[in-house]
Amino acid sequence: MKCNLSFYSIRKSKTDKVYTYDLKQNMAIHSWSLYNCINIEFNIDNKTFIKHSGSWFEVDNNYVEKVNKFISNIPNSEVVLPPFLEEYTTQECYNKIVAEIGEDIVCMDRKFVYIENSKFEFCDLLSKDKYIIHVKPWTRSATISHLFSQGRVSADIVFSDESITQQINDSIKEAGGMEAYFINQNDNNLQYKIVFAIIYEWNKTMAERLPFFSK
Repeated sequence: MKCNLSFYSIRKSKTDKVYTYDLKQNMAIHSWSLYNCINIEFNIDNKTFIKHSGSWFEVDNNYVEKVNKFISNIPNSEVVLPPFLEEYTTQECYNKIVAEIGEDIVCMDRKFVYIENSKFEFCDLLSKDKYIIHVKPWTRSATISHLFSQGRVSADIVFSDESITQQINDSIKEAGGMEAYFINQNDNNLQYKIVFAIIYEWNKTMAERLPFFSK
């Protein structure tokens, strides 16, 4: 179905709503204006403009260059993962294959840890050398935001509570990892390295492609 947007206006986008719908409760539980859901980043006359969550920003170009330089200087991981091939139909499929063909890597995809009423994945892949790997195909900005959020939450809570660490170790054991993979509360957290494995096709550097607010 094609939509004719020729008569659509900014004013109308501010009144039209986007909803999240709970199928169990058969009701909408959250709503936002369409305008606030549209994020844009572009350059005009060598100036950077960003619309994010309904607000407009002009970013100083010197600051943009400084941030891009910082991102460009983040070293590539020493972990080498195979390319994402067309026959790997899903991220879950890819993670399982990496664990099968890789040495000293276990697949933690879909292994959930529970905190109160929330659940999260500690990581997608875990190496015996203490690399905590988060994998995500880059389809849109929201997927990258989710990836970085997953990495931050994982890093924040992994050593925060012994019961959480035990859940993680139970998941590692369930995934086939031996004791050498286990997280130890007494470990120095600097021994661990977080890796973001971002799958994308474009021939651009990470600094060039990442949305500014993701940087």
